[in-house]
Amino acid sequence: MDVKPMVMVTKQSATYRLGQFIDSILRTVINIHRQGRMFSDGSDFLRKFHEYIDRTHRLSSKTKFVTITIGNFYHMVPHDHMLNTLTDFFLQCYHLPCIENIQVTKLIQLTSLFLHNNRFYYDGKIYRYRKGGPASSGLIETLSNIYLSRM
Repeated sequence: MDVKPMVMVTKQSATYRLGQFIDSILRTVINIHRQGRMFSDGSDFLRKFHEYIDRTHRLSSKTKFVTITIGNFYHMVPHDHMLNTLTDFFLQCYHLPCIENIQVTKLIQLTSLFLHNNRFYYDGKIYRYRKGGPASSGLIETLSNIYLSRM
């Protein structure tokens, strides 16, 4: 069933707090890994773009720029794909067993717990997310960024 969920999440709910906790740990690691591919503002983008042009000499008069917008992406990726991508990220890019004294395997288990226990209210009924999660969750944004960067 494809529906646009109206999420009724409170800041006191267990899944909301768990998502915030995991996101606070993962976001720093992901941002460090993505340095050079992230832009803080327009000036930063232009500086890095010019450095790229000077270094690679790939820009020509025939170069085309494309913008792709993926609507409703936070609700499209199955949970097992997100978890596999997170596991692959840790195996291939983050070679330490712990982040802030929490084992990577525990973070993956907590992320699984978060993904499989989110619910939303729609048309008078309560549903469980089978794909993605609440777009208002910082953790879903972080997991989506990992997923997209690993494609």
